[in-house]
Amino acid sequence: MKHKLIAIGVLMTLMLQTAYAQKRLSPSIRVLAENWTYSVVKSMHTAGFDMPTMQKLPKAAGTIVQTPAQLDSTLSFFQYDPSAAADSTPLVRTTLRYPAPGVKEETEYRWENEGWELASRTTYTTDAQKRLISIVSERFDASAGVMLPDSRLELYPHGNDPERIDSLAASLWNASLSDWTPTMQLLNRFNAQDQLQESISWVDNFGDPMVFREVYTYDLSGFNTMIEEFRVLNNQQIQSSLTNIMYGSQGLPIEYLVSMKIGAQLQPVSRTNISYYVSELVRKQMDFERDQQHQVWRLVQSMDYTYNNDQRLIARELTRHKEEERYYEYFVYNQAGDLYHITTLHWDDDLFDWKLDGRKYHYYGGTVGTDQVVIKSFAPVPNPATDQIQLPAEEVWQVRLVNQQGGDVKSLEYHPGDWLTVSDLPNGLYIILARSGNEQFTGKLVKQDGK
Repeated sequence: MKHKLIAIGVLMTLMLQTAYAQKRLSPSIRVLAENWTYSVVKSMHTAGFDMPTMQKLPKAAGTIVQTPAQLDSTLSFFQYDPSAAADSTPLVRTTLRYPAPGVKEETEYRWENEGWELASRTTYTTDAQKRLISIVSERFDASAGVMLPDSRLELYPHGNDPERIDSLAASLWNASLSDWTPTMQLLNRFNAQDQLQESISWVDNFGDPMVFREVYTYDLSGFNTMIEEFRVLNNQQIQSSLTNIMYGSQGLPIEYLVSMKIGAQLQPVSRTNISYYVSELVRKQMDFERDQQHQVWRLVQSMDYTYNNDQRLIARELTRHKEEERYYEYFVYNQAGDLYHITTLHWDDDLFDWKLDGRKYHYYGGTVGTDQVVIKSFAPVPNPATDQIQLPAEEVWQVRLVNQQGGDVKSLEYHPGDWLTVSDLPNGLYIILARSGNEQFTGKLVKQDGK
């Protein structure tokens, strides 16, 4: 079970941000960020920052959701195991409400002890230009039965720019002081050409305040080609890292080379290479680590992207070479073009095939709302089946049949008493997913020939 949770988390979040110089953490702070609390990391990720465990999808990599539909809730499942008593296990669900213009409130529940338990609440605030300016996270204290402050992120946009910021401040709630305690601050300065010139970062590293300064260099075409990072200590600046950026013929970044201080010298430590389709959509990303002992590059992981004709991202495949693991994720959209669900699979060497790990569903227009989602298991009749089956529906169900590889093989509206034809399906095990209002149903079907 644990490896599947990790797999889903890795694949859902392991992405690249190509706006490298605008919303990124310096290499030194990036290392420190691995110890930050989940709520701070999530807030920074939501604000568009490339985080160690939640890296952002490049804008050039296509659009996941293209229409401005108002999301009401999400629901995630994992552990699709044909041998288990249940077809899948609920993981996380969120409900969203919009109490005022520019305010979104997201409440998260986790499946514990065979039921949904309240976990956290996050409030997002945007300005008149719909730019994010505040994220406040709260965690639920079960013993007291109340929400308690957890973290806060404040952002100050740069002029009328839709993406860039002048500064930000991240804080954690200090219960003993009953006040917010700063954990990170960032100040950007721009030159006369409105290019990011330098960034000053302050971070609290377990009580040890650290200050870093980054300086940005541009070529004659205006491309950011180098970022120098310095540790500011006792009024002295000591270089701690150097990032070189190369661009291809399309004017898009094709390589990021990061060097860090090892001993008395800067040494290459990591490299990221990116290739693109003719449409300028990201096709492949490869991440390397430098083997300092043998002075060679080792491929750590690679990600392949696939799009449809509308340039929506429909699939990506992650290969983690050191762990010899492969994960595949594909996206399904509804007729309005909004993201409906994300399916995650991992490669099983024993089966020599993809195995379904989990799904995440998105609901719009009051389909779930703030009511608690009810999840029920059922068995079709007959089971095993050769030709047709009936489902124990007491009202109209939206039904999908999914094969062991995670692919949808049937999608239909099922009415009570109907017969569902399965004779056209290959023999094997299928997952039946059904929905009616705020109720979710999951069943398991064995299809076999009538011999």
